[in-house]
Amino acid sequence: MGYRIASNIGIALGNIKLGNDYYLNQLDEANREQSRHFLRDIMGRDIRYIADETQTSLSLAIEASKKVIEENKVDIEAIDMVICISHTPEYVSPTMARMILDALGGGKDTVNCLDMNVNCTGMLVALDMADRYFKTDENLSKILVVQGDS
Repeated sequence: MGYRIASNIGIALGNIKLGNDYYLNQLDEANREQSRHFLRDIMGRDIRYIADETQTSLSLAIEASKKVIEENKVDIEAIDMVICISHTPEYVSPTMARMILDALGGGKDTVNCLDMNVNCTGMLVALDMADRYFKTDENLSKILVVQGDS
């Protein structure tokens, strides 16, 4: 049994771009420098992207999925399963995974769609889940794993 891990990742970011100062200016002077060190040197980020009022966890997940499908030149009809991870899911039923598949133009009714509500380790848990599905179902050849959070 052979399967391929996608070599690209599709990323969709919020439209609002904020620097660390936005957050640091809300702190008193005593905590500002320690927090500046944490945000920049430990977390390694100077910029944060926040979803605007037109963006949701679902719309960002769809945008990222479209990018990865195009970059990997994958036929949407070849996808056997969609796993969507979010700690801010927009919908519970129908699953966001199914809504993503529909937005991508997937027409097969036999595609397994699974949502997972997992916090920080969500992508690792989902990749582990995908790996386990591959190992136990020889009919699977392509799984789309998407994290959607706004």
